[in-house]
Amino acid sequence: MRIIIPIIFLLFLTCKSQQTNSDKLLSEKKAITLFENCPDNGNCSIEIFPNTELEVNQDEFGNLYPIINKGNKLIVKYHYKKTPIENTADSNYSEIIYFELDNDKINLDLQNEKLQEVKLLFGRLCYCKGTTGYFKVNKGNLQVKMDKEELIISLQFEVKKIPQIIHTINESIILK
Repeated sequence: MRIIIPIIFLLFLTCKSQQTNSDKLLSEKKAITLFENCPDNGNCSIEIFPNTELEVNQDEFGNLYPIINKGNKLIVKYHYKKTPIENTADSNYSEIIYFELDNDKINLDLQNEKLQEVKLLFGRLCYCKGTTGYFKVNKGNLQVKMDKEELIISLQFEVKKIPQIIHTINESIILK
């Protein structure tokens, strides 16, 4: 019996599989600052949250808001932050896009109402009375592709209820 337990333990350690690039993407949080496709008057970044799920809630006034919970999916968050005007109160402005991917279904192509399959959410956060908050995106096209060591995201969208600066996201995230 003393010999069997160490042998089983050694077998368990040697049978551990190699981590693939998609496994790497799904296991490590990444934050990347973007410069190429970002408007000149601000900063853009993408964050990837592995092992999470996106919950879209509604407050008592009907306003939507996202919550990131532990789970078995992958959340992508794109954040555009406009450079505030110096010496001006309430000049902060941000746009945030969230969507959720299934670990086994990273490659996808969705249009219009099907964008809610990934809970595509657009946030406009500013001192803009009546046109701030989070909104479901139901018009546009999202393509996500995992190619070797990069995640390729292409999104064109429109939210009719409010003005927006970001209409298109075309980014590649290197997984190394």
